Formats: sequence, C-alpha cells, structure tokens
Amino acid sequence: MLKRLFDIVASFLGLLLLFLLFVALAILIKLESPGPVFYRGLRAGRYGKPFRIFKFRTMVVNADKIGGPSSSADDPRITRVGNFLRRYKLDELPQLLNVLRGEMSLVGPRPEVVQEVLLYTEKEKRLLEVRPGITDWASIRFRNEGEILRGSADPHAAYREKIRPEKIRLGLEYVQRRSFLTDCKIIFLTLKAILEYFCKDPRIYPKGNPSRKAAMSGIDVECRDSASLAKKIRVQTARMIHRAKSSHLGSAYSMADLLAVLYGRILRIDPKQPEAAERDRFVLSKGHACAALYAVLAERGFFPKEWLEDFYQDGARLAGHATHVGVPGVEVSTGSLGHGLPIACGMALTGKRDGCGYRVFAVLSDGECDEGSTWEAVLFAGHHRLDNLIAIVDYNKIQSLGTVKEVLDLEPFAEKWRAFRWGVREIDGHDLEQIERVLSNVPFEAGKPTCVVAHTVKGKGVSFMENKLLWHYRAPDREEMAKALAELGVEG
Repeated sequence: MLKRLFDIVASFLGLLLLFLLFVALAILIKLESPGPVFYRGLRAGRYGKPFRIFKFRTMVVNADKIGGPSSSADDPRITRVGNFLRRYKLDELPQLLNVLRGEMSLVGPRPEVVQEVLLYTEKEKRLLEVRPGITDWASIRFRNEGEILRGSADPHAAYREKIRPEKIRLGLEYVQRRSFLTDCKIIFLTLKAILEYFCKDPRIYPKGNPSRKAAMSGIDVECRDSASLAKKIRVQTARMIHRAKSSHLGSAYSMADLLAVLYGRILRIDPKQPEAAERDRFVLSKGHACAALYAVLAERGFFPKEWLEDFYQDGARLAGHATHVGVPGVEVSTGSLGHGLPIACGMALTGKRDGCGYRVFAVLSDGECDEGSTWEAVLFAGHHRLDNLIAIVDYNKIQSLGTVKEVLDLEPFAEKWRAFRWGVREIDGHDLEQIERVLSNVPFEAGKPTCVVAHTVKGKGVSFMENKLLWHYRAPDREEMAKALAELGVEG
C-alpha cells in the first residue's frame, strides 16, 4: 500500500513539474521526424498482463518493422534527438503516466516485450509478481546498454548474451529482497547516476568517434596518443630506475603499452578529482613495477613530474613499491604479490552492492599467479559474478628466478580462468589498437568477471633488455642508459 501511494504521489508531482520539459521535447521530436511523439510498444506487466508503454519516440517511424527489439548506440534507426534522449534517459520520463495508471511502478524490473516473457523459465516468471518499473538495479548497472551493444552485427543476439542474464539475476534479486527502503535507495542512485552523466559523460567511445574528443577533454592531447604515452612511460621509468639504482625495469617495460592504453583511452578518471566516487579503480598488483605507474600518473597530471626525480630515495613520496600514501592516483599500496586481485575483488563487490557504475582494473604479473591467494580471488570473483572487475595478466613468461615454464608452468593458462567462470581473451600486449579494442568491450560476458591474458615481452622497447631475466633486477649504468634512450628516440 505504501509503495503504491508513493508511486501515485511521485508520478503526479513528476508529471506536473516536468510538463514544460515534455512540451519542449515533444516539439523537438516533431521538428526532426514526422510521426507521433510517443512510442506505445506492447509490454508485459504484472502477472503477464499486456499494456502499452509510454516513451518518447527516439527512432524513425515504423522502426520496429525494419529491425529487432534491441538496439545499439549506433543503430541507424535512432534519430539525432532520439540519441540525446536515450543518452540521458529522458525517453523514459513519460512512463510516469504508466505509473499513475497503475501499469508500472517507479521501481521494479524493467518491462519486457511479450515475446521475451513467453520464453521465461519457471524461475524467471517470478519477475512478473511485481509491477515493472522505470528503474531498478539493472537499469543502473546497464545504463550504457546502447554502448555495450555498439558495433554488434545482431544487437538482439548480443543483448541476450551480454546483458539479459545479468538483468534477470538482478531483477530476481530485487523481487526477493524488495522493500520501500530499497526502492528509495534505487531512486536515489538512479538520479545520482543521471546527474553525474550530465556533469561528465563516462562512456568509452570507439576510436574515430567524433564524440571521443569531448568525452576525453580532460586528457592532454599527447596522452591520447597511446604510442607517444608508452614512449614517455619507458623514458621516465628508465631515468627513475637509473637515478635510484633500483630494479624491475624489465617488468615495467612489459606493461608500459597496457598502461598507456588504460590511462590514455580506457579508464574513466580525472586527474583533478582523483578521489571522485564514480572513478574507475586501478590496482597494480605487481607493485614492484611501480615506476611505470608513477610515470603514467605524472604524465597524466595527477602529480608534478618533478616528483619522479626523487623516486626510491630516503624521505621521498614515491617508494620503491607502489604506495598510495600521499600519492594521488594510486588506489592501494602493493608489492607483496598475490594481494592485488583480492583487494580489487573487494572494491568490485562493494561497487556492485552499492549500485555504483565504476569498474575495477587490476594488472597482475604471471609470477604471482603461483600464489594461492590469487586463485582464491579468481574463484571468489566468478562466484560473485563481478562483471565490473577486469584482471589483466602481464604474461611476459619470465619471473624472478627463471622462466614461468621452468619455475611453475601455468599452462593451459586461459582455460584455468575460464574454468573459474571468467570471460577470457588473449591478446598481444604490445599491439596498442588490439589492447584498446578489447578493453573497450568489457565485460565480455554479462555476469562474469573479465580476464585479459596479455602476451608481452620482458623489457619490451629496448632490444638488449628484451626477454632477459637480468633486467628483472639490474639498473642500467650510464652507458646502457645512453643506449636505451637512443633506442627510444630521445637524447640522454
């Protein structure tokens, strides 16, 4: 009774307050495309009873006759005004009419087309026990659904594979645990997500999309060039390790290209707001290679580049293993191998339970995949369906005492992750375009964490360091430093 009363009052006030906005949007829709202002598709309501949904029309007239029920962000049927409405979920506002009429609720599993409901299993039919809603946990989780489906040859098939399973799971979880307080929390998180989307569009744009420049305006132009950024990382890292007479240059170089793409193209971060609530989290589990992380953070503007000059010195901010204390952009201190992925799991689980949209990326070494704690975390993530977690293994095949094959063979490596219910891809960890293409399409499977096995080369970028165990430990001397910088195309 309380839920229905709240629905009536909130929907009536919402319609009243949004009346002028409705009129303005209706005019824009009519000016761009002939046809009705509203789309009145048939949906299945409570107990399967069909009803006509109210939505602002975002596609050309008769779009349902020239394509499937699911659409991607690049669907040619979507009008320019429709693209704007969808981006900020404004097309859903007229469903307040459905709420007022008792066909929907403010919160509940999203209504499905009748054809989909006919395919429900007995378990899935529990979704019909409540009124469908304008928003729910799945609406927050998949608020960029169009972007997830972008580029799909068959968006409806991609929807069934990538989105539907997790939507169903979240819907059933809501039905089982629903309460008025839960509804209030979902409404708050929905409004929060929309507001943050207005303030800063968090989408990942594919390469070449003209909107990319606007979405990444906070990133220096040279940092958006992954090759240039990777080179800067290698140069800065070499200088840091040479000055400090420290180690792990080979380990830093094998992941330099991965860091360049992550920090230049993929991560939703803002150097001016390093602790923003909705930022993506990055955990460098192989904390011994932190010189490269410090380098990319300095290049991105998280802290002054002058800090790099004191790397690994007594009293300096930048310690020899990754430290987050007083270092903007470093999420957690690492270095003790096998701990990074478990921490990332905790971050990801928190994000899922709080309904946050951030993702958690963790870069692991292949050597730390000898650790039992790593495989406990792998099992944990699969069990909890942490599809906001992305583990990237820097698989350079050389660890501290020899080759991975000699010390503790990990093969068949990718199949092990798959067996623990992860979506897995193997890539060339130095092919910048491939790295970006793969990371732009995570998660690979809804309801599954993602593992990217990046085949890399220890010491990549400097010929005399490549595939050499020596450079796990040694710092370059003056002569080697000059040769390395020459190969990287810079003066000493």
